[in-house]
Amino acid sequence: MDPMEQSSESSAQSVLASLWERMNAQGEFPALARSVGLVVQLAESNDARVDHLASVILRDVSLASRILRLANSATYRRSGMPEITTVSRALVLLGLETVRNLALTSVVLQRLGNAQGTIAVEWARALVSALFAEQLAPSFRIKGERAFLSTLFRHLGRLLIHHYFSEEAAQIQALVAAGMSEAKAEYQVLGVHCATFGLFVAKAWGLPLAVQQAIAPTVGAPPVTLTQEQDAVRWLTAAAEAAGAQLAQGKTLAALYGELTHRYPFLKSIDASQWQASTKRCEEAAAQWWRALEGAGDPFTVFADPGTQPDHGRKAPHRAHSPEAPADASAGPTAKTDHDNDDYAPDPQTPVDEAQAMRRILVGIEEYSQSLLEGQPWASVAVMACEIAWRALRCERILLFLCEGDRLVPAFGIAPEWRDLRAALWHIPLSGPGHVFQLAVARGLDIEIEMRSDPAIAAKFPDAMRRLPRGESVLLLPLRTRDETFGLAYLDKPLPRQFQLSPELKRVIRLWRNQVALGWAQARTKAQEAV
Repeated sequence: MDPMEQSSESSAQSVLASLWERMNAQGEFPALARSVGLVVQLAESNDARVDHLASVILRDVSLASRILRLANSATYRRSGMPEITTVSRALVLLGLETVRNLALTSVVLQRLGNAQGTIAVEWARALVSALFAEQLAPSFRIKGERAFLSTLFRHLGRLLIHHYFSEEAAQIQALVAAGMSEAKAEYQVLGVHCATFGLFVAKAWGLPLAVQQAIAPTVGAPPVTLTQEQDAVRWLTAAAEAAGAQLAQGKTLAALYGELTHRYPFLKSIDASQWQASTKRCEEAAAQWWRALEGAGDPFTVFADPGTQPDHGRKAPHRAHSPEAPADASAGPTAKTDHDNDDYAPDPQTPVDEAQAMRRILVGIEEYSQSLLEGQPWASVAVMACEIAWRALRCERILLFLCEGDRLVPAFGIAPEWRDLRAALWHIPLSGPGHVFQLAVARGLDIEIEMRSDPAIAAKFPDAMRRLPRGESVLLLPLRTRDETFGLAYLDKPLPRQFQLSPELKRVIRLWRNQVALGWAQARTKAQEAV
């Protein structure tokens, strides 16, 4: 070991603590920690479902747009398949593992600013390395998602240093360019290795122990075979990380077979033809992922010339921001679609664009119907139905209530307070003092409320609903089959008289409502047949 690196444990801890304090002093860092923690929790959950993941993603407009862009890429969308316009449908197409990986990558990328210059190279290294590990993982009986997450987090320290400490990062780059190894350059400038700092942050964030163990430095010589799972993950991610470092030096994955199998003997269990196939799949996926995340370009262009990446002016998620548009698979990454000219989920205070709303609802119904034909779970298609109307009508919130005895219970929805509503086992009684929800359910009436705060209207609103902020304009649409009213759709917008819509659009909304009822009826029939 270099004498410079023989500092005491207390000295290293002091350096790590100092770096940590400097990062915490920057306003966006705590938000990054919370965002990463949320997505990792979803990734680690054994019971994560499409509807749960969709409810999280729909609160992040930028992430929703990136998922739609990836779903509409040539890698995932089959030739002749209509454009995917709902996140719920995209989740089914991409699969939970791909979406959770993309969500985590997007969250970190969004919080760490624009991918330009040296930070762009670090991002390209991280992404390609993670996707390469995912491709190689099945050969060692490792789950692809675990390999992806572990490899991505192995780059955490370098990404944080390049983002928060640009001056130190530039010094490291200069030393490496002068011929010093990356590890020694990091230690000379920072007093610790970037990997050590990344592990320190992972522990401080409380990331799962399995992730911490996977990103910990490897000890000893690389083995000839991988046996214990945790060691296997750590060594595989180390090899993928080394591949990424070589890519940044201008090499290609295909050309690294001899070098990496010599350095990591366990890789020899993958023959040359398997290696070539894995590298091809990785390169194709990396290009599509980069376009989904950045809107244009690819990571291999970044390796060749870091200055070529466009500046997309990435900002923290907010409903009123205009995210990038998903590219149409048949026309390439620059094709214009319905998403290019406006927000994925515009500010609910804006008026309804009737022509656009009708188009979005009708296209959404096609996706919804296809999901029903495919036998997708009711939970998934119910969230899709919510998303269709929420986006088309620019709603503040949409809730689907189901009748349970003498009460209405919120079963699915998109709302700022949705998680709290479900956690509180919140409901609306259908007995007792009369209110407009009772009237809508009992008589099967569509009810439009122009101004909820009007004293005469407020007196007839359920107590539970009065607590919700905003939501002056309200639509109540009973959900019914031939035999019964089984629920109620609640939609609201923040300003008065925002649901004064044309008869044509109202007919399309009723068609949407009838499709929701059809989906519920099919789900109930399947459940009865299963019994």
